[in-house]
Amino acid sequence: MRLRRAWQQGLGQTAASGELVDQSTVLNALAIEEVGYGNSAVAMTLTGALGFVSAVAGQGTSAQRERHLPPFQSDTPAFAAVAVVDVGWFRGAGRATQAVRAGAGWRIHGAKALIPLAARCDRLLVTAETGEGVGGFIVDPKSHRLRIEPARGTLGLRALRMADIILDGVEVPDDDRLACSVRRVIDASRVALTAVLSGLARAVYD
Repeated sequence: MRLRRAWQQGLGQTAASGELVDQSTVLNALAIEEVGYGNSAVAMTLTGALGFVSAVAGQGTSAQRERHLPPFQSDTPAFAAVAVVDVGWFRGAGRATQAVRAGAGWRIHGAKALIPLAARCDRLLVTAETGEGVGGFIVDPKSHRLRIEPARGTLGLRALRMADIILDGVEVPDDDRLACSVRRVIDASRVALTAVLSGLARAVYD
């Protein structure tokens, strides 16, 4: 119920509408902070979907927007996540996630850490090194060679069912690679996480 109410505030629907709306990162952060004040688990779930939608709306092609954004335009919450943090970075071992050319598409190898509600997500935006910089790839969580495993070493926020995703040569068509740089996506995900934690800290202090 709380997630539905937060979703109905319209942040995700506005970004997914297809209209050229300049939706401020600061405005999104303030809204997410307020949700985080009331329920940080709901705020994290909202952040994942909003991050995916904003990335596809802002950096995706028209075909990608038409294919991936309609589920986020209704008042019923849709689930997605932006997978930025490599398991190796988070646990101090391992390599960064890599994407290599494979025919008309890409093959992704690596692992991403702490994905909220990964088992419920319909879409993931995965960042990976391509040899020409960091690229963003829209990945179906049900893809062959993708595994979802419970995250280890976490504390609190159990409602989020944090998970790691293992990409063992997951194939992604070139049509599902974002055409533009994902640096803005990575920066926005950090701002969003900071907003959630700021809201949580305010709630604890109050």
